[in-house]
Amino acid sequence: ATAGEAIGKPVYALIYAPLMQTCGGDEIIRSFDKATGAIPLFGTVTVDHLSTYETSQTILNGKAYATNAAFVAVYNAPLPTMRIISVDFTKVKRSKAIITSSERNVLKTINGIPAIDYLEQAGYPRDLMKAGTGGAPILIDYCDGSEPIARTVFGTTPEEYIFSGGDIQEGGAISVGILNADEVTTTAENLLKLIEADKHAGLLMYSCLARYLTLGDKKASEAERVNKVTNGAPYAYAVSGGEICPQKDGKGVWHNRFHNFTLVVCEF
Repeated sequence: ATAGEAIGKPVYALIYAPLMQTCGGDEIIRSFDKATGAIPLFGTVTVDHLSTYETSQTILNGKAYATNAAFVAVYNAPLPTMRIISVDFTKVKRSKAIITSSERNVLKTINGIPAIDYLEQAGYPRDLMKAGTGGAPILIDYCDGSEPIARTVFGTTPEEYIFSGGDIQEGGAISVGILNADEVTTTAENLLKLIEADKHAGLLMYSCLARYLTLGDKKASEAERVNKVTNGAPYAYAVSGGEICPQKDGKGVWHNRFHNFTLVVCEF
């Protein structure tokens, strides 16, 4: 567009956000929704090779930033196909447990009892929840017709509330998923079969750091499989500190959401 020419609202945007350990990822989503009018957003959160992630940075116009987000608005283009996969939902016991008290990314009670007690009874080791150093994903069903969201447990508060990588929807259903090396491989294969059958000009793919670490001594296996299904199209695949990808609810309305334990794909 020429200077001063109105080009309308972006169709969608690509986001590269800084890692902020003081808040959940959905805080980032809310900020961008407010700034963009809630257009579909796709992207990732920074991560690095350190356990503290203290050197993770975004890059914009040749400069690196620890606290700034890079943002690419796309105009006058069709909305690309966006896909997600986290766990194999056929292996998840459909829980009737309801989140009865939460505050943004802090989970307080499930079925009216302390969340840490409920999840321990469901098989999630208490020491892993308190340490925030691994364990299974917890799955949050918004009960709006969209696929459940995978969440990481990052630790507990002094009150033994659980804090997570993203929002914990009060009134939603909760269950505990499975993530091991076989599950990472299987879920990636299921998603990549869909990609292989598609016609595309290019691909962006971001896979959660937890998936990468879970692969153990076969950490490159997901990336190697990706390379085989791109049909010669240019692509970018990277490990992610948190995945940003919209979902449609049962009414066909897009909602921008933050994911953990997830492989997200944008097909152009």
